[in-house]
Amino acid sequence: MIKKTTLTQFVQEQIERFGIDDNPKTINKIRIKCTRVLKDLNAWDNAETQLIGRKQTKVFDQDQLSKLYSEIEPYLIKISNIDLDDYNEYLSKYREYMDKMLAGNYEDDIDEEQYMAPRVTKEEMRDVMVEALFNLYYEPLDIKQWEKDKALTFYTDPIDADNIEYYQAVKRLNNPLQSYTTPKK
Repeated sequence: MIKKTTLTQFVQEQIERFGIDDNPKTINKIRIKCTRVLKDLNAWDNAETQLIGRKQTKVFDQDQLSKLYSEIEPYLIKISNIDLDDYNEYLSKYREYMDKMLAGNYEDDIDEEQYMAPRVTKEEMRDVMVEALFNLYYEPLDIKQWEKDKALTFYTDPIDADNIEYYQAVKRLNNPLQSYTTPKK
C-alpha cells in the first residue's frame, strides 16, 4: 500500500526541516503556496480524498510530494533562517566532494566505520551545555578585542613592550572573564 500524506502533515514536516517559525500566519502562507504549486502540477484536482476525523481531506503520494518539494524548496529557504550564501557554498563543496568520489575508485575508500553513524561526544555535549548557560547570563564574547590583544602580545618585541597598549592587552589577557564578557542586563 502506498503511503499517502495530507498537506497539513507535509507543511508541518517542512516547517520542522527548515526551522521555520511555527505560527498560524506562516503555516497558512506555506499551505497557500503548496496548493498553488499542486494546482500547477495538476495534482490538486486529481488528489485522492480520505475521511480524516470528520472532514474529507486530500492526500498525496510520495511522488507528488517530492515534485512539490522540488518546486517550493527555494521559497522555503527564503522564508527560513538559512543563510543562502552559506548554503550555496556548502552545496558547491558537496558537489566537488561527490565529483571526486565518483571520479576515483570509491570501493577503495570504504571502511567499516563509514557504516556506523557518528555519536555525540561528551566534549561536544559539554561545549553546547556550557555555551547555553553562558548565553543565558552574558552577551557574546568580544572575540575581535581578544584576538587583537593576543596578536599584539605575540608580535610585540620585548624591547617595545613598555607601551600602554601592550600593558592593557596583557592585563586583559590575564583576566579574560572580566575583559571580554559583558553580563546581560
